[in-house]
Amino acid sequence: MIIFIAFGLWYVSYARRTLLYKKMQIEYLLSWYKIAAKKFKCHDESALRQSLIEETKKILSNEPDTTKRKALEEHMNRLLAEIER
Repeated sequence: MIIFIAFGLWYVSYARRTLLYKKMQIEYLLSWYKIAAKKFKCHDESALRQSLIEETKKILSNEPDTTKRKALEEHMNRLLAEIER
């Protein structure tokens, strides 16, 4: 029981602030974007893409460290370039 509490405290205090966690959030949003584009055969893909960009910018705006923010922006740009292919 104590192990679960310790893990929960670690997760709340540290893991959610890491660069890896935020990259995973962006990739998760991208996967839902791909599913929505295929499943619903979106007539307006630009609106769907714009909402993806807005959501990722929310993740980026919560990052106070500028070096991490730049790394996340580069990661986001790579993923968006992957979509356009």
